[in-house]
Amino acid sequence: MSLFDHRRGSWLDVESDGARLYYEVGGDPRGPALVLLHGGFGSLGDFKVLLPHLDAQYRLIAIDSRGHGRSTLGAATLSYEQLSRDLERVLDHLHVDTLSIIGFSDGGITAYRFAATTRRKLLKLVTIGADWVLRPDDPVIALLSKATPQTWREQSPAALAAYESHNPEPQHYDRYVEATLAMWLSHGAENYPGERVRDIRCPTLIVRGDEDHLFPAAKALELRERIEHSALFNIPYASHTAFADQPVLFKAGLQLFLER
Repeated sequence: MSLFDHRRGSWLDVESDGARLYYEVGGDPRGPALVLLHGGFGSLGDFKVLLPHLDAQYRLIAIDSRGHGRSTLGAATLSYEQLSRDLERVLDHLHVDTLSIIGFSDGGITAYRFAATTRRKLLKLVTIGADWVLRPDDPVIALLSKATPQTWREQSPAALAAYESHNPEPQHYDRYVEATLAMWLSHGAENYPGERVRDIRCPTLIVRGDEDHLFPAAKALELRERIEHSALFNIPYASHTAFADQPVLFKAGLQLFLER
């Protein structure tokens, strides 16, 4: 079975708000569960670069976040808290109680919230380019405040084409962009976990690219100090998408962390 191709997955209906969550399961069905959570304006297909190493050892569960990939947005307000609840729904549906997570960017932020609150047994957490707090003076606010659905169409034509190809509701593209940008810029308690990260108890690997302008080294170090059993993996010559920019280095560090 080909993984992360948006062809052989399944949907889970969220009756409370009308969203449909798309997910794919593959790898070794007898292996430990490893959940993959992609970043904003991405999809589960972004993790193809991590194959085939992981699918030989783990039962892989990859989810398109609501509104992304083949998942629909639904009527609920998009937030990291909502995405964490969606993850809980998928795990309930698949009867998964013990797992590890790899989360990139928004997927990592969602994973922080999940790790701090879930009653499931979370063995290990890996986050990539995932910030944990949005402060009022954060430089990213000025950058993102200028973005609109139209500027996103112009700057990311490939992402627009992928969305129109995969999503069953392509007419909702503008609402999807607006909802994602609003989540990024929100200071609400339902979004960035902030000091809640102190409640994360599982071993955590914090990964960032050395050239990641969205997740500064200083904030990564602050996060490292707040999560008790954590390590910081700073990858040289890599941007926000460190796992894709330097896949050999990333896979080496990931394997060391997951197998130790």
